[in-house]
Amino acid sequence: MSACLAAKKAGIKRVIVPKLAAVFSAYGISFSDVAQTFERDITDLSKSEVEKIQEQMREQAKRHMFQEGYDYNECKHEWKVVIENADGSECRVCDLKDTIQLDKDQKRILAYNVRYELSHSSLRASLPKHTTPAKVDHSREVLEEGGLRYNPVVVLAEQKTGAHMEGPAIVEGPFFTAKVPEGWSLFVTDNGDLILQDTKA
Repeated sequence: MSACLAAKKAGIKRVIVPKLAAVFSAYGISFSDVAQTFERDITDLSKSEVEKIQEQMREQAKRHMFQEGYDYNECKHEWKVVIENADGSECRVCDLKDTIQLDKDQKRILAYNVRYELSHSSLRASLPKHTTPAKVDHSREVLEEGGLRYNPVVVLAEQKTGAHMEGPAIVEGPFFTAKVPEGWSLFVTDNGDLILQDTKA
């Protein structure tokens, strides 16, 4: 689990990992939006031809959302055009009305996203007011950029409220193992959940 590295790339400074993270993963599915995306190649097609394809995509979306159990008319809709390179990579995204000069072998891909938004639960956690050194259970040899290095291992279930440690470290939870890299710190809440904080932010 590289939650810290993923968060850093996304510009997120704080990560909350519930003690029962695996349970929350299943729980999260229950309020995740239901969405479908449809794509068609519209390179060199006329406006009328594109409009005909749009109608076909709408009908396809209606059938899919009906099968999911949701009303198409209650969904949010988004149209966009993806300029695709010859190797399949994305060059840029633009509006359907935009006039774009294609390079050789590029394609115009019409993308239609239909999404039914469900109610989203709000999960909250706060940093403990008082901290105490985290209890180290043992150490583990980890291969890092500079070579092999021993990292302290803390068992989440054995930590007191406010347990704190600077990375690098490894946290073993009931259903997960998390790496706390250098430049990040860990805190344990009164619920026994784990908070990872970017200390260099």
